[in-house]
Amino acid sequence: LNTGSIKTSVYEMAQKVAGTEGSDYQKAERIREYISKTIKYTLKPKAVPEDEEAVAYTLFTSQEAYCDIFATAMVQMARSIR
Repeated sequence: LNTGSIKTSVYEMAQKVAGTEGSDYQKAERIREYISKTIKYTLKPKAVPEDEEAVAYTLFTSQEAYCDIFATAMVQMARSIR
């Protein structure tokens, strides 16, 4: 499994969330909904530890971030399903 720069855990979650049914748009919308329900928006998120990848840490550990991580999570997860 070659996921490039996307952590395997993020790749696998994207596959699970997007599913196999529906159009690319519908899959992307399922990812967007998952992210918006999973991550709490805050201007003061916990710092990402140096040994962690930001999106994986946010999705699976801190579950809080501001807009740049929301966007990065969406991009990484969408790339995972193409």
